[in-house]
Order: sequence, then structure tokens, then C-alpha cells
Amino acid sequence: MNSRKSKKTGFTLIEILIVIGIIGVIIPTLFTIIFIILQQQARIYRLVETKRQGDYMLTFIKEKITREAGGIVNELGETQCNVTGDQHVSSNSGDQFTFTTKNDASETFDFTTNNSILTYSENTGLTTNMHNANVQIDGIAFSCIKRTAFSQPLITVNFNVTFYDPTPTDREGTVELPYQSKFLLR
Repeated sequence: MNSRKSKKTGFTLIEILIVIGIIGVIIPTLFTIIFIILQQQARIYRLVETKRQGDYMLTFIKEKITREAGGIVNELGETQCNVTGDQHVSSNSGDQFTFTTKNDASETFDFTTNNSILTYSENTGLTTNMHNANVQIDGIAFSCIKRTAFSQPLITVNFNVTFYDPTPTDREGTVELPYQSKFLLR
């Protein structure tokens, strides 16, 4: 008598339960890792965007002043920083610090903040927002000092740039970068 044993193929219930248990541990771990990576990417994007906007604003301010500014006047139109030791400081909003142009002293321009948006304006009525809605500027302040009779006034500009996310569930934190630069009025 030839007895044949039939071989059954397939998985046992225990093998299936073990595989389901392993998958149940691995999938939440993978989702957690992916979520953390996405959070870090969002943080990096915020930092890069804040740095890019801050660099743009600082470069624009510096180039505009060094190329076109001929002098500084206060809110009454009186010339500032033209005598040795003379010093002039703006308020925290950038107000009361106006530059005259090299070509025409009656033409002026200034930088101010309006609802955390840096604006550049000329006395011709032209106003330009300097950055996008996701980035806010805070505490822009200018100062100047004339050190010697033969030197040009030294201009200092300070401001903070903050990335703003309108979503209320912001877990990545706030990105804030301080900026400061000094340059000569030419």
C-alpha cells in the first residue's frame, strides 16, 4: 500500500498573526518618521524664506541709500548728520528718518513699517511693499553719526525678520532673524 501524504500549502493562523503584528509595529513607526521629516522640511523652508527675504530687504536698503541718498533730514526737513559729532536716531518704526536724493535735495525717500510690512516710499507718492505676506518685519530703526569733519555719515540699520504662518496649529515654531548693517552715506 502506497500511502501518500498530501502536502498542504499555505500559512497557518499563527504565522499570519505574527506578520500582522510585525506590520502593526512597523507602519506607525514609518509614519512617525515621515511626519518628523516633513516637519523638519517645513522648518527649513521657513528659515530659508526668512533669510532670503531679510537679505533682499537689507540689500535693497543698503544699495538704495548708498547709490541715491545725498543726505538725511528729520520730519521738519532739517539736515541731520552734517556736523562732526552730530547723531540722529529714528524711532522703532523707521519714521522720522528721511533721505534726500543726490540729484535733487527736495526729492526724498524713506523706509517705514506698516502692519509689519516694510515699505519704501518716495515723496512722489510711490510706495512699494518690500516683502511677501508670509514674512513680517519688526523694529526697523536707522541711525547716523558723523565722526569727523571729513568723513561721510555712518548709517546703521537694524530690523528683525519673522516668518509668519497663518495656520493656528503651528508646531514648527517661529523663525526670527535679526539684521544689522553699517555703511557710509556717499
